[in-house]
Amino acid sequence: MQAKFFTIPIAAVATIFLALTVAVPARAASPDLNRPVAFAGVGSDGTLLSVGGSQTKSAASTRLSKGLYEITFTGTYNANTKPDHPVPVSNADGSQHGFAVSNANVVSVTKTELVIEVFTFDPSSETAEDNASFVIVTLGNPPK
Repeated sequence: MQAKFFTIPIAAVATIFLALTVAVPARAASPDLNRPVAFAGVGSDGTLLSVGGSQTKSAASTRLSKGLYEITFTGTYNANTKPDHPVPVSNADGSQHGFAVSNANVVSVTKTELVIEVFTFDPSSETAEDNASFVIVTLGNPPK
């Protein structure tokens, strides 16, 4: 199947952007919002490959079982952070056909620690698969 692409006039994009900017009420600026507070690269064996983030000082990772990894970020996070505020996003390198799927979820969060689990699997067989992965965590506020 051939992918179909289309173009959108730049004026339409600008109009939508301006409409959204005006429609969304302003919030007090927070140093934690709108940028990654934590990120890590993890090898298929659970080895921590890279770490960073605006609020993260260090991290540790562990392979819990086939395709399941736990990453613990240590740093100074917003005192008002609740378990539903961190937004983890992950991806995985796949051994089959060069791609895999990953899911990330928040295990726990405190003022000094974020614990994220990442599950990687082969989408064609839907089975757990050890894959290198990368996770990014941002913090958000609940909608008003």
